[in-house]
Amino acid sequence: MPENNIKDKLDELYKGVSRDIHTAEECLYLEEKIGEYASEINKEGFGNLFGNLQAILLDNARLKICRIFEEEKGNYPLRSIPAILCFMEKYRGALVVQNKNSIVKILGELGADPTILGSKDQNKPEFTDECVSFLLSILSHSSITTPLDAIKDARDKYIAHHEDIETTKLKAHTYNEMDELIQLSKKVISVVTKGYLNVNFVSTSKRSSNSLERLLKMSGVVK
Repeated sequence: MPENNIKDKLDELYKGVSRDIHTAEECLYLEEKIGEYASEINKEGFGNLFGNLQAILLDNARLKICRIFEEEKGNYPLRSIPAILCFMEKYRGALVVQNKNSIVKILGELGADPTILGSKDQNKPEFTDECVSFLLSILSHSSITTPLDAIKDARDKYIAHHEDIETTKLKAHTYNEMDELIQLSKKVISVVTKGYLNVNFVSTSKRSSNSLERLLKMSGVVK
């Protein structure tokens, strides 16, 4: 694949994942904002409406998180973080590092030793190899796989399929764990955008929750 096509493909993959990240985070912010004003909403008689919206928002966030971290299987290419890392590994010799310092900084925030990456030549495939290997090690850690498996369990057993099973028997996961997975995905995508595409990944996912807050205040639900 020509060098320009490789960069364009990486950009395409990043944009696909970034849309899912935006939606997942937007859903959590909206759900959180509803919870923040739950007493006022209930007092005005809108508890059932907004309670159902919260459930819908959380289920959509779960679906998007699963898509963000879904691994490719067979001949079905995906736009996901594992797919991006697989692509980077495959074309490591052709990828051009645009901003080494940003990569070293972001991976350092995730726990990588900055001296190891800092000492490697960014113009050699070994640099991208080191980046990909570290990120894959993060994704395989139990602190990531345990909540992700629980979210996938929810998706498979009662969101995508209505299995005859009590929801109390599903693997447990928390709101904070969902948020942590989203924040991790933003860090990984920032490695791609800042390090290889030389663009900033800017999140605008709070706009909807800010609009909801204004709506609740303008309607008089929130004084």
